Amino acid sequence: MSFVDKFVAEILTLQVALYHSNSRLHARTDSEALHDLRIAVRRIRSLLRPMRSISEVVALNTAAAEVGRLTTPARDLEVMIQELDRRGFPDQAQIRKTRLTSSYSRILKSLALKNLFIQLDEWPSTFRSVEVSGGLKHLQPQIKKR
Repeated sequence: MSFVDKFVAEILTLQVALYHSNSRLHARTDSEALHDLRIAVRRIRSLLRPMRSISEVVALNTAAAEVGRLTTPARDLEVMIQELDRRGFPDQAQIRKTRLTSSYSRILKSLALKNLFIQLDEWPSTFRSVEVSGGLKHLQPQIKKR
């Protein structure tokens, strides 16, 4: 398997993880769905970091960054609720759970999340076009090192 194939496969694996965590967040099946979504977004951004200067990567990186910014307050609220419950303040935790539910809805309906999925769908062919034009030759050793 070539370098580009491995790299695309890695991003596609993270895309599947995003879809999975998005579905779990939508269904409210567990308290770790948002956390897992954020981890997948951070991993995508980490993989793209060496290629930030390539114009074909900018849109995906920007979309991932926007989802990260959008989800940070909700994740902070999740952690606060867990800590309040752990320390014996269930009333304060319950007040914040209502806010958290509306935050989940806002995230799921957001243009940022929809845009990230659109960018992920378009990214493999865009990335392969960069390879065909020879735009990855100088970056390949850096990316392999990471």
